[in-house]
Amino acid sequence: WVDNHVAISGAGHVELWDVQQQEAIRDFYDHQWRAGALSSNGTNFATGGADGIVCLFDIRTNRNNRKIQAHHGQVMSLCYSPEGSSLASGSDDCNVCIFNSKQLVIPHKSPVQALAWMNSSIVVTGDNSHNGTLQSFNIRSNATRQTITGGPISSICMTERWGLFVSHNDK
Repeated sequence: WVDNHVAISGAGHVELWDVQQQEAIRDFYDHQWRAGALSSNGTNFATGGADGIVCLFDIRTNRNNRKIQAHHGQVMSLCYSPEGSSLASGSDDCNVCIFNSKQLVIPHKSPVQALAWMNSSIVVTGDNSHNGTLQSFNIRSNATRQTITGGPISSICMTERWGLFVSHNDK
């Protein structure tokens, strides 16, 4: 969801749909291949593509605000921080990029398939390694903590009520 619209990824582009009218209202052709990761915060949304590019949009304007060659591999996950001031992207190039007033790169040992923000300063990442390493990283202090979960991590979700959910896939 992006504001009151839904964003749908196609082959190399993203469509923004008006759900009430049941029609596409905008097209964004900013990726060479598919955009497999999407995240939104209010009227802002980001897409991450198989081309390693992260695009940042504001639906109130008719142009792409930023297009960043963030990764050397496919962007597999994107997530805005709760207040929307930071965006994290995970990739199969084994890196997480944090975009805010500066760009920060957090190296991992395996592809990063999942991530979520616990709060405005702590991002949690999950890799696709055999053991499934869950890593929390404080973007203000650079402190990290790792936990081995026992299997490749496919998704992470943070909720106020229940806390952190981590799902795994079988290999």
